[in-house]
Amino acid sequence: MDRARAAYVLRRAYRFPIGYVLSRRGRNAKPGARQVFEHAVYSRGLIAMRRALQENPDLLIDFNLDEKSVVVDAGAYVGNWAERVARKSGAQIYAFEPNPRPLQRLHERATHYPNISVFEYGLGGRNDALTMTVQGPGSSFFPDNYFAKKRNVEVTTAQIRDVAEVFEELEFEHIDLLELNIEGSEYDVLPRLAETDWIPRIDALLIQFHEWLPAAHRRRRAIQRMLRATHTQLWDYPWVWEAWRRKDFR
Repeated sequence: MDRARAAYVLRRAYRFPIGYVLSRRGRNAKPGARQVFEHAVYSRGLIAMRRALQENPDLLIDFNLDEKSVVVDAGAYVGNWAERVARKSGAQIYAFEPNPRPLQRLHERATHYPNISVFEYGLGGRNDALTMTVQGPGSSFFPDNYFAKKRNVEVTTAQIRDVAEVFEELEFEHIDLLELNIEGSEYDVLPRLAETDWIPRIDALLIQFHEWLPAAHRRRRAIQRMLRATHTQLWDYPWVWEAWRRKDFR
């Protein structure tokens, strides 16, 4: 276990009581703020993000979108974020969710918004069928997931597809906003988009990196270095959310 990961494990154990209290309080928070408390570890980044959302509840959807915009919501879950974007901007939203549990609610939400299209698979670095631990918004394909170590955790098989192949199949010319909340798969998706020259074709990225995977700190730094070649970081609440905008965006 590397030092960063060991430090994360200790922080999680030490801060769990405080994080639990904050997550309970978060249930009554505004819609934007509630997302921050979903299985997040208490941290300075979490506190700063909470304050930022109090000042600007639309922080997570404020990307100058309109009805002509193309938005990819990877890890849509039940569609909370997609609904807010659809309601505010009218953008065309492509919502991807491999977990079978939330799909019914996601489809029900999408029926009220013709600009939301639902896809019943996840985005990854390749085409595959993987075992998923099913635990609400923290469901994941990775055995190092915190919930995978609990007893009697439900598992299922879910499909992932090569992100670059899907984007070409959907005939995207460019993407106005890519949102990634995919419980560790961001470390596969973003390098795949880089190697297929998709990154420069994405105006903005909203990313939730996950700290519990092996070498997560090193992998996040490598991806951030890659992004800085074409994008500028707008804001960063580490391991909670961070946003990037293409340097030549007009």
